[in-house]
Amino acid sequence: MRIAIVDDDGRDAEKLRQTLAEILEPGWGQGLDIQVFFGGEDFFRSFEADRFDLVFLDIFMDEMIGVEVAGRIRRSDSRVQIVFVTTSNDFASESYQVEAAGYLLKPCGAADLKALLDRVLPTVLQRSQTLSLPDGTAIDAGRIRYSEYHGHYAYLHLTSGQVWKARVNFSRLEEEFQPLGFFCSCNRGIIVNLNEVENISDQELILKSGERLPVSRRKLGEVKKAFAAYCLLSLE
Repeated sequence: MRIAIVDDDGRDAEKLRQTLAEILEPGWGQGLDIQVFFGGEDFFRSFEADRFDLVFLDIFMDEMIGVEVAGRIRRSDSRVQIVFVTTSNDFASESYQVEAAGYLLKPCGAADLKALLDRVLPTVLQRSQTLSLPDGTAIDAGRIRYSEYHGHYAYLHLTSGQVWKARVNFSRLEEEFQPLGFFCSCNRGIIVNLNEVENISDQELILKSGERLPVSRRKLGEVKKAFAAYCLLSLE
């Protein structure tokens, strides 16, 4: 799991890093990567979509406040989980605008941090599952916005804007997506990541990226039910 801490107070950042390590290292071991950035500008020197699974942001920083950093993150990465860490809850309402997963008041105690992780990590884990292709390629399933199939090829549209082309039988592709739990077939040959869906009309899905995918009449009820269930799961 890849975690970023963005805080221009070095002592607070290190304390949070140590507490996270104490909680997570027993289960994650070498699979845990925690990086500390001393402010928004430092963070954005190396940030790119899909680099982190979880970002802890201090709100009150000198050069760029946390809400501004979060908004900039959201413009390129819709799936990373963002948690605000601050000395005041004055910006609680702004946290909803960037779909923040949590809000912690400093100093962050181990009990409060563990409670937040217990709530956030199921979503992180769900989105970090992999999709295995027949050629042996494994793709982080959470990076797939949707897949469309035609001419014996699957075209996997990634959150980064890339399109991955793979020759695969469609029934085999559906079998690979099915156990992941957060994908749904909305039309013949189209499988969508429900985390990327913004809204549903009677004819199409509107994605967070602004893209629109057709929904067949036959599948409309099933898609709406799946989306509603996913939204409830994400709130738990």
